[in-house]
Parts: sequence; C-alpha cells; structure tokens
Amino acid sequence: MLFQRTNLSKPSSPPQGVQFAKFSAEALTAIRKLSPDKFLVLFTPFLPAWPQLSGNPQSTAPSTNDLSQRKYMDPFEPLGRALSLHHASVRHVPYVPDVGILDIHVSFLRSAGAAIVLVAGDELEDEGVMEQWDFAYDVLDAVEGCVDVPVVAVQIGHEFGSAREQEAILQGFDTVLRCPYDALVGDRGVAQRIFGV
Repeated sequence: MLFQRTNLSKPSSPPQGVQFAKFSAEALTAIRKLSPDKFLVLFTPFLPAWPQLSGNPQSTAPSTNDLSQRKYMDPFEPLGRALSLHHASVRHVPYVPDVGILDIHVSFLRSAGAAIVLVAGDELEDEGVMEQWDFAYDVLDAVEGCVDVPVVAVQIGHEFGSAREQEAILQGFDTVLRCPYDALVGDRGVAQRIFGV
C-alpha cells in the first residue's frame, strides 16, 4: 500500500520519552500474553550511516557510550535484546525500505504470534521514511489473513508532524509508539512500554 505524500508542518515541541500515539489494550495484552512457543517478529529498516541514533539528529559522531553505535552492530539490535528480556522468542528481521516486503517477511509473519514494525525518521517528506511506512502498511496487509497477529508500529524521531498529518499516516494501526532517537532502549524504552513494565 502506498501512502500519499503531503506537505507537512513541524510541531512546536518534540515529544518527551516513549509515548503511545495510538493505543490498543487488546493488542498489547495479546503481545504481553504471547505464548512462549510463538515468536515476536521485529522488523527494522536497513539504514546505512544513520547518525540520528546518537541522540542528536544533526550529529555525525556516535556517542561512545551508546551500545547501538558499536561498530558492526545493527543499530536496532539493542531493541531486539530488550524485547527478548520480556519474551523468550524474538526474531529480528531487517527490511530494505526501497525494496519493500519480500516473501521472507511474509513467511515470518505467517509464523509469528505478533509483529513490531520500526519506522526510523520523522521527515515524512523524505522518500526513505515514506518507503518505511509503505513497508509497515504491507505488513498490515500481510497479517490480514492471519488470526490474532497484533502489529505495533514504532516511529523513531523527534518531530512527527501535526495531529492531522499523523492521523492520516497512522490510519490502520491499532497501536503506535513514538520514540525519540535516544530513548529506543533503557528504563522506559520501547520494550518496557509494550510489555507494561
């Protein structure tokens, strides 16, 4: 599914910490009570040279204390590890935004008990960010025929556009988390919000 681009305005202030933009108690309960024999699939974008994870979107130098910036590590691996503290079976599956959903992604979805799709970046005018949202909507389409597979979207960035713009892009998702670059993992990170700790 392709999302129509619109001109977007910047919000007056960035969000503080990980927040729910949309919340489905039913979806979160299903994830929290996911059977150990079912796995949670985490789809993350492959984004080479993405400096925003340092906490400063203008920075090109990674923080040496930031685990997500260690050389040769997927920048979203710490999120996968944080999720695995709450559920025993997490499958971290990357996707390439400009390639989109592939048969391998659909295969993982059909075997999964739940899915989390990460969209990195807040510039909705950016083609790479829109391609990530296209992938997220393709995930929603793919789980349509699956029974009880909740999908949570996680949007990483600092500025998310107006409420009207967000309503348009988040259409179809029951649960959406917004997360600043520097709050992906930690005491109140994404995993803790999803699992209610």
